[in-house]
Amino acid sequence: MQDADGLGVAGFGSRGMSTETGEAPRRRYDFRMAAFFIAWRRDLFLVLAFFTRLPIGQIGNVPATGSQETAPPPQVRLAQAARAFPLAGLVVGLLGGLVYWIAVRIGLSNPLAALLAVGATGAATGALHEDGWRISPTGWAPAATAAASSPR
Repeated sequence: MQDADGLGVAGFGSRGMSTETGEAPRRRYDFRMAAFFIAWRRDLFLVLAFFTRLPIGQIGNVPATGSQETAPPPQVRLAQAARAFPLAGLVVGLLGGLVYWIAVRIGLSNPLAALLAVGATGAATGALHEDGWRISPTGWAPAATAAASSPR
């Protein structure tokens, strides 16, 4: 029995129900959740490969999707993976924290353990931030460096 708009009695649709078993069709949540975790994993590995020296793998080309004719360049892929930047920082921070914790547990002093932790994070990231500190004075005095580097 159906209403004028094609719905079942009392406004409940029966299109999604199986007429043979009377059960609702299986939902596709499993597929969406798997795709969600695969996308986060891909983004995390891309970000770790870019920001660290951890042996994650290379940033390779991703094949084009159905709606794209060509694959996006690596810069666009990195911009799309920006949601995983904090997770990469968490991985590096946990590595430094683990080194600090182990150093303190084996009886090293706190300053030495901190130095080892900074060294471990520097080794993991290729000393990206430490290199920034090294070249920052050139940004603090741009007029002096421009005058010194200009030919006369």
